[in-house]
Amino acid sequence: MLIEIIGQSGSGKTTLMNSIISELRQKNKKAYPAVEHVYKIKHLHVIESCKLRNILLTFLLLPDFIRALSVNMIRMFVLFSLITIFENPTLDTINRIRNFIIRVASYCLLKDEKELFLMDEGIVNTAHNVLVYPHVYPSAEKIRRFLDLVPKPDYVIYVSVDYNTSIKRTLARPDPPLKKASVTRLKYFVRNGYLLFKQFAESPQLSDRCIMVPGEDLRLATELSVSLIMCNLSSRD
Repeated sequence: MLIEIIGQSGSGKTTLMNSIISELRQKNKKAYPAVEHVYKIKHLHVIESCKLRNILLTFLLLPDFIRALSVNMIRMFVLFSLITIFENPTLDTINRIRNFIIRVASYCLLKDEKELFLMDEGIVNTAHNVLVYPHVYPSAEKIRRFLDLVPKPDYVIYVSVDYNTSIKRTLARPDPPLKKASVTRLKYFVRNGYLLFKQFAESPQLSDRCIMVPGEDLRLATELSVSLIMCNLSSRD
């Protein structure tokens, strides 16, 4: 089972993912962070440097990314996404493409696995690479097209956090998105992400597999998420 946690920068995706996994393990249910499993598949878990590990991961996942293009739906999604990225060139375009490749390839590696994996930076969250910019909000047609084409995980957990909380959390991060961007541009980036993922959670393309949890209340968000997962694990047994 593949579950993706979505939300704008500063919403608390990684914190919630770790809390869910910890709670599930207390209930004797095996759950894994998707990125750690991908590192193991590619034998990168022994490398201590996070920066070096991520650089190597991009190159090692390229063959998987290329193989994924043999699937028509993924090929259409990739084509649409890359065209959209190049329509909005920025200083971080190369980094956007690198992250996009990692997320698409990781999804393809894990989507048919029997174990339970949680992704805090998954294929739906490639919207951050494709659609979220500080200077422009995507058109309704771009959003609809993305949602129609993006491959879907089994379930999506949308972490709902108010805009001001997200700004505070993002500014406090040691590695904020849009490195060297002004505070104003960073605020616009977070705002556009906030609006976009809220729209995603309410969309007909995702709403049937998506639950919304409060990002300001980690305990409640964890309980709601674990309840969903336990229910679906039981239905599969």
